[in-house]
Amino acid sequence: MRKYLYQKEIMAERATQSEASEKLNRKIENFFYGTDGYLITDIKGKEANWMPKSVFEKHTTQFDTPVDVLRYMLTKAEQEIDWLQKYTRKSKPTVDKRNRLYLAIRRLKAYKSDLDNILHITLIEE
Repeated sequence: MRKYLYQKEIMAERATQSEASEKLNRKIENFFYGTDGYLITDIKGKEANWMPKSVFEKHTTQFDTPVDVLRYMLTKAEQEIDWLQKYTRKSKPTVDKRNRLYLAIRRLKAYKSDLDNILHITLIEE
């Protein structure tokens, strides 16, 4: 099983609905048999379920290798920069608050740049 990030960290492996039913020893409702998907378990291995492929691929992020983690962190940094820039434009903050927001944006951009450099170095080394 590989590690993914969903609403929490999970482990997953490809499995059709019927394969997952056999492994879980229970019938999986709401989907027709033979549908491609993933058998998922929480990171502690206590809770197991099956998820259709389309839902899984739309709502999860692979989080298995250092490169996956770096890509995820880079994406989150980009989202945070975008949000802060939109908030700064729309909220009409005081001068002091605006200066602190711009400082936070500059720091996030530096952080994003560092993550990007680390990602490139990691990919070159592989």
